[in-house]
Amino acid sequence: DKRVKHKKVGALLIYVDDFLVAGKREINDGLLATIRKMWASSEPEHLGPDKDSVQSLRFLGHSIERCGPGMSYPEATITLHQADDILEILMRYSPHTEFRHRGTPGEPVSFAPHTHTAKENPGQVKMKATQETLELMTDNPEGKLEAILGCVLWIATRTRPDIAWSVSRAASVKATSEEECRSRLKHILQYLAY
Repeated sequence: DKRVKHKKVGALLIYVDDFLVAGKREINDGLLATIRKMWASSEPEHLGPDKDSVQSLRFLGHSIERCGPGMSYPEATITLHQADDILEILMRYSPHTEFRHRGTPGEPVSFAPHTHTAKENPGQVKMKATQETLELMTDNPEGKLEAILGCVLWIATRTRPDIAWSVSRAASVKATSEEECRSRLKHILQYLAY
């Protein structure tokens, strides 16, 4: 019927057997009650201002958090992040590394200035790494660089597009220079630490 106007009242995101419902509480409760009649499920968690709501929840490896009064965001702000996952990656792959603040995820500042010579790899940039850049992952089992690349790629494609280019650069040099890849990964981890 052309007289019926359709109005969006919320959103439903389904991934295999995980549901995320966004909208007004009474509409969410009705939808979830209908779903729970068809499928057995755990008790839903509600993110919101209600007394029975939680401040944060996890969905598909992401933390979804409602920021309240006194925080650095407006009261009704909902943030999506992976801070717990980033911390786990930092602790797993570099627990004893003291991180320096990195203002950008881009080119590591620990590389010496680029030098070009006609005789040494024309068109290639010759990079010299400091001893500090070699500390990360030098005495670790095979496959660690790939594991760290996989972790930071996962983070980049989910909630941190700001590191996507840097992760791509680290992955692209992995086959030709593990030393440069290590240095780039260390820089990315230092950036994520702050």
